[in-house]
This record gives sequence, structure tokens and C-alpha cells, in this order.
Amino acid sequence: MVRNRQLRIAMNTMRMGRGGYRYALGAVLLLSVITAWFSLSQHIEHPKHRDLHEGLALHAPKEEADKDRDRFISTSLDNDLINPHTYTFVLNNPDKCKSGEDVFLLILVSTRHLNHRQRYEIRQTWGKEANVLGVVIKVLFAVGLVPDAALQRALEHESRVHKDIIQEDFIDSDRNRTLKTIMGLKWAAQFCPQAQYVMKANDDTFVNVFSLVKYLKDLHVTRFVAGRVFNKTKPVRDVRFLDRWYVSKEEYSRKLYPKYPGGFAYVMSNDTAKLLYRTSLSTKYLFLEDVYIGICLEKLGIVPVHHQGFYPWYVDIDSCNFDWLLASQWVKEPEVMMDLWNSLTSNC
Repeated sequence: MVRNRQLRIAMNTMRMGRGGYRYALGAVLLLSVITAWFSLSQHIEHPKHRDLHEGLALHAPKEEADKDRDRFISTSLDNDLINPHTYTFVLNNPDKCKSGEDVFLLILVSTRHLNHRQRYEIRQTWGKEANVLGVVIKVLFAVGLVPDAALQRALEHESRVHKDIIQEDFIDSDRNRTLKTIMGLKWAAQFCPQAQYVMKANDDTFVNVFSLVKYLKDLHVTRFVAGRVFNKTKPVRDVRFLDRWYVSKEEYSRKLYPKYPGGFAYVMSNDTAKLLYRTSLSTKYLFLEDVYIGICLEKLGIVPVHHQGFYPWYVDIDSCNFDWLLASQWVKEPEVMMDLWNSLTSNC
């Protein structure tokens, strides 16, 4: 009986040993799979694919990498124009920035033909170029073409009166918003290269120019973009869900968008505006304007700076305690723009 008991104990011990071995082996295999998946997901979400193809010195000292990047931008575009901006100006005000004028900030406002009331209110409020004493600010409104001849004539008249509208010969539509921004960057590079900073804003955006100028004056930066930065945003793949933002895998194959500044308002240094325009010419088009800017920034190795003052919702300004605010959006009624401005500039 003792011998049988000892035999059973020995057999149980062996079984436990085999079970423990299997458990350990399974744990090792599981850990290997998790590690491999994590590594792959990191590669997918944060790829360095384009930089490698562009031959940038990613692991070299920063100065060497910058030289390689600049050399790529200056020499490769002629042979790599996969998104050539072949449109020409129908309306232009090339003398908006006079030669030799010390322009501190150029603001490019994306607008539509019918939004003449919004443009009027912006000109009377935050878009008034003499708002900040001692600082030269220029404001331009960017539009595309519209097939309505009467609307086009009205826009041409508005341009003659105010001399602050630019227009190229692409159709003005939601899917052409990126073209409008590229047009603005192109105009900045060609006709206002001396501007220290360039801002892009929509015509439903309220801009606190006083706080914005104060913020920019404290900076001494290059390769700089600031706004409401979105990170790890996923493309909308279901056309039935928010079809306005639906993006097919053919249009954009990755699982996540790169970091990008919200399109309602963002500001950049002079050199970045020029680099973005040139890089856009060799970057596959995407109709989501702010995401596209993020793709170009990633390609350039420029990380956008997140600033809480770029607020992506409506802000009801009812006192003077809004120094924190640089820009907010969803100001849909033109008269509200004036109300906000009066509140901001009141003596409280």
C-alpha cells in the first residue's frame, strides 16, 4: 500500500512538472506574441516610412538631419510632383504686403462666396489691421470658384473695394478646402515672404489678436506650428457614420492620423509656411485640410505645439478675463462676432 501511494505521488509530481512546463512555455509564447504585436502597432501608428524613403539622416546629429531635409526639399520636388498645385489666381491683391514692409502677422481666412456678412464683421472686429499699435498685421480672405456668375461679380466688386481677397480657379467645395489652404500658403510665400508669422483661420473663428500677438512676440522660433493639436485620431471608415469625414483606405491607408492642428485656427513661423507649401507638392492629396497639414508636418519632422488658447468650441466672452484665449470657433451668426469683440475690448 505504501509502495502504491509512493507511486501515485511520483506520478502526480511528474504530471505537475509537465503541466508547469506547459504553462511556462505557453506564457513565453504569449509574451512573445504580445511583444511582437506591440512593436508592430507602434510601427504602424508612428511610422518613419516616408523619412526613410526620403533619405533623411534620422539617427544622425540634428544639424545633419536638418541639412539633409532642406536638401531634399530644395532638390527633389521637381522630380516628385505628385500633387502639383496647377491653379492660377483669378483674383489677387499682390500689393497687400508692400515690399520692405515689416509684417509681423499674416492672417489667411478661409471663406465662401456667400459669407460676405462674416467677412464684413471680421473686418470690423479682430480682422481690423490697425488693432494692435506698433504691429503690422495683414488679413486676406481665400476663396475658390463658384459657377454662379452673379456671386462671382459680387466677389470681384468686394475685392476691388477692400483689396483683401484671393481666389484661384478651383471649385469652392468641402473637398477642396485643402486646395484653399495650399493657395494661401503659396500666396504667403510669393507675395508676403517677409511676414514673421502666418495664421490660418476659418471665417467662423473668433481671434483674440491681442493675446495672440503677445504670445508670438515672446517666441523666437523656427519650424514652429501651434494650435489645438489632435493626436491618435482614427479615420472614419464607415461611410454611413459621419460621411462628411469618411476616408477610404485608398485615400489614406494608415490606422491613425499623425498629430495635426485643428483647422479652425493655427499659427506658424514664416519658414514653416514656405516648407508646408513646397512639401504639399510632393504629398498625396487629402481633402481633410487639417489632417493634410499634419501629414506634411510629419514629413518635415515638425511636431505641432498644443496650446489651450486655441479652443475648438464657442466661447461666450462676457468679461475682460480672457487673456488665455487665442482663438475659438462656431461663431456662425455675424452679429455675434461683433458682440464678442465689444465684450473683449470693453473697459469692464
